Amino acid sequence: MSSSRRARAFAHVDGNFATHVRAPVPRPSDARGVMETLRRMTVEVPQLEACGVDDDDAVLRGIEAVSTSAHAHVSLSRVFPITYERMEAMRAALKIGLLECEATTATFNATRVFLNDDETRVFVAVGFREHASDAENVGKADLVKIIARVNEVCASMGLPEYYEDPEPHASLAWTAPADEETVGILRRLAREADVEWTVDIRRIVLDVSGLQEKTVWAREAALPPPEL
Repeated sequence: MSSSRRARAFAHVDGNFATHVRAPVPRPSDARGVMETLRRMTVEVPQLEACGVDDDDAVLRGIEAVSTSAHAHVSLSRVFPITYERMEAMRAALKIGLLECEATTATFNATRVFLNDDETRVFVAVGFREHASDAENVGKADLVKIIARVNEVCASMGLPEYYEDPEPHASLAWTAPADEETVGILRRLAREADVEWTVDIRRIVLDVSGLQEKTVWAREAALPPPEL
């Protein structure tokens, strides 16, 4: 599957909850180049909106809200349907499956543009450079390993696994429809962007639509070096 395509849709069934596994991260208010890139994109694609922001006023205000909203995260699974009765089993399985994972730090160094499978929406994200080495894409290999652990749990419960050749990222803005001109503009601006956003991966949650998220893995932040 192309790294530029991401699906989130599935048929709705009463009693199912839209669910996914994610790692919460701080918003990129101080990250190099991220907010400026989003502002440039909004100038050329004024219908662009911030992910996780419900605002009927000026779109630019929604983009500014990227720096303050509490919904930034790195997705570690697809969105999948699950019944209320299976939630606790999923939570327990994730706790076991992620037990040996270590805390890590990732540095996102590229602006990425993703489409969902039916090409109805386009997402602007901050992620890793394509075709770069592990030394250049700091933390990507660790995130891919975590995704592999989540995949094992999902497979054991008959749930869909994440995409092949995963490209870990944090989506920050979106628009619809994803017409060819809009996608082309966003991809051009993404190539021109110079960004750097370092995040600590210290917590993973099971996020269930309409319910409080459940922590399934957590590690303490690294202690500062001792004073000499």
